[in-house]
Amino acid sequence: MKTKLSIKQLAKDMSLKDKAKLLFADFHRQNETSGKERVLTREEERAITKDCQDKNQINGLNRLTQLFNLSQKAGIDLYVRLLELRNHIGKINTLVMTMYGRCMMEGLMIDLESLMEESSKKAAKKLETILEQNPLFMPDSFDLFRYVETSNEDYEMMPNLYFQTLFTRALKSQKRLQQVLHAIEYLDTKAGISLLSDWNYDYVDEAMSEIKEFSEKQGFIMAMNIYIGSYKKKDLTLDQEADVLFNQAIKDYDMAIQLTQEDVEIMEEMLERNLKRDPTP
Repeated sequence: MKTKLSIKQLAKDMSLKDKAKLLFADFHRQNETSGKERVLTREEERAITKDCQDKNQINGLNRLTQLFNLSQKAGIDLYVRLLELRNHIGKINTLVMTMYGRCMMEGLMIDLESLMEESSKKAAKKLETILEQNPLFMPDSFDLFRYVETSNEDYEMMPNLYFQTLFTRALKSQKRLQQVLHAIEYLDTKAGISLLSDWNYDYVDEAMSEIKEFSEKQGFIMAMNIYIGSYKKKDLTLDQEADVLFNQAIKDYDMAIQLTQEDVEIMEEMLERNLKRDPTP
């Protein structure tokens, strides 16, 4: 006859981290089912906690719980920041599509309906091809540039103001998203276990994918290639009143989109301060 082992019996041979994983898995299950389902019964939860007390592991459990609590806040922030970035990118897509549509009125016959059925990546590639084929037509029809008169009756070519604003917001948003991802990794590393639920880690994967697409200038972010190329040819004048991040992205895109060491240190210091303030007994 097989003997059925209880959690109380099993807990005696579990490591502290394994006990914590069970307690956290129970929290996630309750959270995901609005309290209708649990991994542990109340008696099993108390048995695990009691075993930690008996083995003088309660301080270690409290420390892991502190990390867990902070990680849950980071998980919520991750979702918010991901939506924020997607919203900004959506506005960039709308702007560039509007520029793209203007070329139809200006004389370039483009099947806009067909374009909109394409994925943003394919549509952006078509736009890039059109710009390459019509370099002289591009500035006026797409309004990607504006022309500012100088004192010597000449003019300077500068980026579209609205695009500058939208791109800068998106850039700041993706850097905040990178910070949250770093915070999640930092907390998991300190705990030595995964603290978020499976669906939270699905959002981690989605966030990493969005950041990768942004770094590769996929979709209509590719409009930045036009500015970068014009700047390298010395045809573009940087707007000194623009956000410094936008001008940095024109000069060195890869460097501008990455977190700096200072960004990382600020995030880690903030996490440590929050851990010290956590009221977990």
